[in-house]
Amino acid sequence: MLRAFSIGVVVDNRCSLQAWEVAMLQDCVKKGLAKKITVLVQKQRNPLQKKNFLFWLFHRFENSWFANDADAANKTILRKNGWINTLIEADDPLAVSAQHLDIIYTATDAFFDEQYSQYSKYGLWKVVFGEKKYFASNLRTFWEVMQQSPVTGSNLIVYRNEASPVNIYRCSTATVPYSVKNNFNSIAWKSSSFLAYRLHELSEAGEEDFFSRHQQLQPPDQKPLKQPGNVQMLFLFVRNILRYFFYKLNEHKKKRFTIGFSTANFDLLQPDFTSFKKVELPQHTFYADPFVIENNHRSFVFFENYNEQTGKGLISVLEPNNAHHPASIKTVLERPYHLSYPFVFEWNGSYWMIPETATAKNVQLYHCVSFPDQWEFVKELLSDCSLIDATVFYFQNKWWMFG
Repeated sequence: MLRAFSIGVVVDNRCSLQAWEVAMLQDCVKKGLAKKITVLVQKQRNPLQKKNFLFWLFHRFENSWFANDADAANKTILRKNGWINTLIEADDPLAVSAQHLDIIYTATDAFFDEQYSQYSKYGLWKVVFGEKKYFASNLRTFWEVMQQSPVTGSNLIVYRNEASPVNIYRCSTATVPYSVKNNFNSIAWKSSSFLAYRLHELSEAGEEDFFSRHQQLQPPDQKPLKQPGNVQMLFLFVRNILRYFFYKLNEHKKKRFTIGFSTANFDLLQPDFTSFKKVELPQHTFYADPFVIENNHRSFVFFENYNEQTGKGLISVLEPNNAHHPASIKTVLERPYHLSYPFVFEWNGSYWMIPETATAKNVQLYHCVSFPDQWEFVKELLSDCSLIDATVFYFQNKWWMFG
């Protein structure tokens, strides 16, 4: 049975939380991980870095240009309600101590004070954005976009009284290349799942085992990057607008996936794609979801063959020759509705396929009667179910399906 925790949340004198943090705490309540939530209100605001004019104007522009309802930075004023039990002053040590809190979480906009860790059983918890040279920057997700970092990071860190900080969750997500606001939305909404996930683990593992699983925080040696001056910001501002328009002009090209081949050894931990050769795409087509099957010492690749003009995919197969080029592409399965993700597998000497048929609201099984291009329908495994990318796995005398 899961344990429920007493959670304290440090906020500044505006008594507000950003939308992604509200979602994070509500997730803990929904999953039965929060016994009570106490809001600890600081007397003063966090003294944030003063913004120069063009930096302020850039953010005003982005807030207007990329306005949407799912803005992770939207503020919610906190009051006692169904999921908030108590509001007290954060600067009153006796009042905070009397709450007997299991953890204290410091909100993004609150002043961070490691001394709070002494008032909770499992320390002071905080989500810190950025990794490597972007770690803990006051300009969250800004320099990742401006310097075209491929990923933006986020961390859940626990500061424990008289112990080294521990990084208990580390996440990287692809940087949105043209918008600081959208980049923050992307990583912040993902970060909203961290707290419940780790509290669930803490509940099951216990304190000693939980903290032994995670590494100590290793922040970078260099200081966080500074706010750009007005001259530099003017250049960055104009360049980012141009990036956005070029991104939109070329967006349709980026969606045309294809398949690459290589017979060289491949290390998943240190991937090198230089030996891969791409399959050339016909016009208005893209290839995706490749599945490789070995048959009589030959490799065959089953994949989704999507036609942009018809708006649906079918299942094709190709066999790369020694020059890494497909010998031929054959259609193996086509239906009036969209097909993709041809999950092909061998069982008891026969080949079977479960293509994605979510638009038909079912999951279908096919049997290969003549490899590789003749398949016959066997049965519906699931009906009235739009399951995406159904994947089966045989384990302990049972078939399991994930989707």
